[in-house]
Amino acid sequence: MIRPRNPLATLLRLRGIQERRERGALARAERALADSRSQVAARKQVLDALSMAGGPLSAAQLRAVRMQGDHAYELLRAAREAAASAEAERDAAAAAASRAAIRRKSTERLVERRDLEAQALARTAAARALDELVVTRRSSS
Repeated sequence: MIRPRNPLATLLRLRGIQERRERGALARAERALADSRSQVAARKQVLDALSMAGGPLSAAQLRAVRMQGDHAYELLRAAREAAASAEAERDAAAAAASRAAIRRKSTERLVERRDLEAQALARTAAARALDELVVTRRSSS
């Protein structure tokens, strides 16, 4: 179908490589997003467990529980920020993968169109050669 030295074939191969790279980046971004969401869930679970303390507490115990709660809340906030960042990175990676796929498909269509044009040109040249052969035979007869 495509000769190895065809520049369009080279371009198509490069676009395919780029698309695979972008898909890999998207998969890594989705894994990072899933990890950050699980971190948020774990931090939320820790914070919820701290708020379930029951019974009367002394001032020192109350202060310790409050400091633990504040620390757990800060960790939850940081995990949520990381999740939001991971989601933005995933969205950017998805857009890049989509653009790469569109470029590859566009190049495939261009290669197909060029192949069809080459086939049509070959048919025209063959028909012209046949016509010249017929004219040459008629004129020599």
